[in-house]
Amino acid sequence: MRCKLKIQPKHLLLGLTLSVAGTFAASTFIANNQPFGYIGPSALSSASFESGDTLAYATWFDPNDYKGNIIAYPMSAAGKPNILNPAWNAQLSLETQGWDNRKVVSTTGFYTAGGVGDKIMFRWWKLHADQFALFGGDKLVLQFIRGNRAVDGTALAPRIRGSLLGDIIHSNPVYVQKPTSAISSSDYMAFLATHKDRPSRVYVGANDGMLHSFDGETGTEIFAYIPSMIFPKLMELTKSPYVHQYMVDGPLTASDAKWGGDWHSVLVGGLGAGGKGYFGLDITDASPVDEQAAADNILWEFHTGRTGAANLGYGYSRASIAEGNNDKWHAYVANGYYSASGAASLYVLNISDGSVIREIVVPDANANGLSSPTLIDADGDNKVDIAYAGDRNGNLWRFDLSDADPANWGVAYGNRPLFQTAIAGIKRQPITTAPEVGRHPKQGYMVYVATGELLDTTQGVETQLQAIYGIWDDDWAAAGLPVAVSELQPQQFTHHTHPVIGSAVRTATNNPVDWTFKKGWVMPLLVSSPATLDYGERVLQNITLRDDRIQFVTVNPVNPSGENWFLQLNAYTGGHQPKRLSMLTKIKC
Repeated sequence: MRCKLKIQPKHLLLGLTLSVAGTFAASTFIANNQPFGYIGPSALSSASFESGDTLAYATWFDPNDYKGNIIAYPMSAAGKPNILNPAWNAQLSLETQGWDNRKVVSTTGFYTAGGVGDKIMFRWWKLHADQFALFGGDKLVLQFIRGNRAVDGTALAPRIRGSLLGDIIHSNPVYVQKPTSAISSSDYMAFLATHKDRPSRVYVGANDGMLHSFDGETGTEIFAYIPSMIFPKLMELTKSPYVHQYMVDGPLTASDAKWGGDWHSVLVGGLGAGGKGYFGLDITDASPVDEQAAADNILWEFHTGRTGAANLGYGYSRASIAEGNNDKWHAYVANGYYSASGAASLYVLNISDGSVIREIVVPDANANGLSSPTLIDADGDNKVDIAYAGDRNGNLWRFDLSDADPANWGVAYGNRPLFQTAIAGIKRQPITTAPEVGRHPKQGYMVYVATGELLDTTQGVETQLQAIYGIWDDDWAAAGLPVAVSELQPQQFTHHTHPVIGSAVRTATNNPVDWTFKKGWVMPLLVSSPATLDYGERVLQNITLRDDRIQFVTVNPVNPSGENWFLQLNAYTGGHQPKRLSMLTKIKC
């Protein structure tokens, strides 16, 4: 499925920035201590339920023994999943395939000078010597990782797994069938015609160390890929008691791209807390004929051993795949969190080999890592002109990518942020989700961001006030940036009990925004009520602009009840929806 540029033909947007009141202090990060926080959203085989044959692909894991699953549920024409009669269950399917029959592949890149290495089958005789040494030089450990049940419970691998499929937590399943780009060139139309009947595939990362490709109709595993950066952790899978390891836990993006005169379908993913790195796969061929053919479809790995990766942090960024104004196709990824340098930067990578076309480092030494970028095609030529991204220090940056020469790409507004988050003099609020962008009804863009993070256990008890912001980006004079708190229209939530059904609900104010004087709005995640102040509430997943509404889910790890809220706000004002649902109901998970 193509990851489209984030231009939205909407006429409502948010805007907010607050003056800085100190930098965001980085906490001690231990990757395997990251709380779960949320699970990746399900994927659909179709954007419409009308046919009645759409499948929803939902992930699952057991926090007791960390077995995982992805299950395909039939969806009715009314959009209801048939959870009692799933179409397939990947956990069960994988048990029947046979460990030696699986196509499992990797590279030697992390262990090779230059960081590229060979594309290999995951067989003991193909590994780099340093990789094999990590298994104690015993091929039975490799067989355990491939799924040989006979090795479970032995001296080499004391752990008895509940499932061959590891836990799937933060990685999002991605459904890919025929090419889906809106590009109308003759060569792309030929590419579409060739692959219009391509078998459907569902891709997802798991914490068994693998990126899995499953048949979208049957759940059979087509192949699995182990990023070479994960090898130092693989031995941990064999131990008992098992201490959970994050491995291939980052977001995935699939799209079509062109290089060497040919079109390809590409999957780009990150490791999340699993490691400092990203990877790219050519998924044009959905059915590699053998294991080596599957290995040959690995395009690249971008990790700390590659040239230009000095500022690379943990791979939390969701990549965007698009053509640049240099007429080349790229993967646009943030450098991620907790890099050795502490910097925040936007990487523009060659989509075919992962080499760095341009790295743009933001001018904040305390930024602690850039979050997922959102791309904008400003002139309608299907090429990226602008990118927006936030960082852990609460900056929202605009990047100018409009020049034909990548050497001229950089931070817009004279290296000044569009805004910086801070409310009532407290420390800046971290932005760890991608901005959402739409058209402002006057001119320019509205840029929507939410704040909050949950990257380690110490943050699970933080009660810092977070917020939803909307910024009007109208090519302001750099001297007037970042936008000041006095230029934002505040809104507020109020907690109620519904008079009829008795459930907890929230209402929002809808203070008008005078765009002659204001440059956006702010909705603090602070609830005014006689008895409730929900400190610690935050946003960990991307917000969405839909039908003039901003939609998002908040979580509060400080609240022991485990209640989350699904909220909708008027995108124009940040308040309640006029003539729409004004009471925003709570969901539990």
